[in-house]
Amino acid sequence: MMDALVEDIFRYEELAELEAEAIRHNVTGVANSVRYEELEVEVEQSTMPQTNMTAQLLRDDDYDDDNKENDEESVGRFKIYTDEETDQFLDINKNKNTGSKTKSDVKIVRDFFISVGEMRDPTEIIPKELDSLLARFFLGVRKRDLSEYEPDSLHGIHNSLDRYFRDMKLTISIKKDPEFAHSRRVLETKKKSLKSMGKGNKPNKAESLTGEEIGILRGKGIIGTQNPEALLNAIWLNNGAYFGLRGRQDHVNMLWGDVLLKKTSSGKEYLKFNERSTKTRSGEKVGDYRPVQPKVFEELHAGEKCPIHIYKEYRRHRPTVDQDSRFYLRPLVEPKTDVWFSKQCVGKDKLGRIMKIMAEKGELQGRKVNHSGCKTFATTLLQSGKPVTEVAQLGGWKNIGSLNHYSVPSVKQQEEASHTISSVMIPESSEHHDSSDISDGQIGEIINVNQPCSIVPIVGPSSCVAQMTNLSSNQMQSEKQDNPLSLFCGAVISGGTININIVSSSNEKKKTCTSTVSSEIVSSQE
Repeated sequence: MMDALVEDIFRYEELAELEAEAIRHNVTGVANSVRYEELEVEVEQSTMPQTNMTAQLLRDDDYDDDNKENDEESVGRFKIYTDEETDQFLDINKNKNTGSKTKSDVKIVRDFFISVGEMRDPTEIIPKELDSLLARFFLGVRKRDLSEYEPDSLHGIHNSLDRYFRDMKLTISIKKDPEFAHSRRVLETKKKSLKSMGKGNKPNKAESLTGEEIGILRGKGIIGTQNPEALLNAIWLNNGAYFGLRGRQDHVNMLWGDVLLKKTSSGKEYLKFNERSTKTRSGEKVGDYRPVQPKVFEELHAGEKCPIHIYKEYRRHRPTVDQDSRFYLRPLVEPKTDVWFSKQCVGKDKLGRIMKIMAEKGELQGRKVNHSGCKTFATTLLQSGKPVTEVAQLGGWKNIGSLNHYSVPSVKQQEEASHTISSVMIPESSEHHDSSDISDGQIGEIINVNQPCSIVPIVGPSSCVAQMTNLSSNQMQSEKQDNPLSLFCGAVISGGTININIVSSSNEKKKTCTSTVSSEIVSSQE
């Protein structure tokens, strides 16, 4: 039995080997068939037209070339900067005056901190301690001469310190954060206290120029076309007054090509000003540009005072320079030719003091500084009755409310207002007779106004008018001396009760009479 079992095992092994062999045979056949199909496909591809293959290769080459050109263009189109370079870019393009004020105000705060024993920088102090130090600072800070600051000056120091924290990339705001509410309340209370002491009336505000003052400057030869210095002063003053340039920086930024001489269709010459970046219009926001380009037109009757003539004289005496050169060039002391100016531009310090120097030479009263030119522009237009919106567009103001500082009465208008009030406060001398001075014996009989003049009431729907009947010219002449009321003939008088006091005199005897005309006029109600 064991032999039979062993024999069956051998037989099953043989069958397994035969089955495995059959399987291997089938797999090899399938593989050979697949290989044969691949060969057929390769043969078919090899039989494709040569032109199609060439076109495909050319397209691939063009694609590679385009990618290469785009990569080269991208390299030249974009410039890579570091974070440090972006910070340097912001510092370079920061407003110089704002940066100087921020630096100066922060130094004042640091000096105070050091005086109370705090050696850390304001950016290193936690908000709670910083709030306490700022409250003490605003309450105790003084000028170098130990006098109090103006309220606006303390407000400016507060803004400068807040700006300093933003520049240092800190997230705190001493103007908004609740952690600094105490120092803000101390600041507001200090400003109110300074106002009660008479501070805050802007004693250093710029004053505009009047026509008389400009005439003084021209009469003393400070402005004009007779020499280089006077010509430079004249063109500077015209640019400030006609174009509304603000302060020093607007004049410093001006280039020769910013002012163009043009003509209207009728042949009238004018100057057109192309404004660059200014304090109010820096280009930071979309649409941040001056809607109306300022223009100044020729005044043919003005002769040498005409702004177009002054511009032409300045152009004639300038050296030949390109349009991108500075507008204001340094005047020569003793020019030998028609060229009165050097190619070197006027320094910003001189441009910043040019109006003050002119006012000192002309002995003008009031505070005349560079901003006086802009103030002359706005004040003159507003006092002439121009609408505020029109002045804002001509001068480039974005906020109409800012023109309230310029809409002030002139000295002449203030003088007229003073005389008007004096007419009430200071009555005239009693040379003229008053009705109260007339004695009872001088009062004559009541003049009958029905002959030759009569008052006829005219009743209207909503008004009451008393009209005197007209007399002929002959009647008026004949009755003029007999009845003084004849002078009212033809007049229209509105009112209810009319009292007329008449004082008459003759060569023989003075006669004074008082006439009372009463006319009760009742208006009809509809």
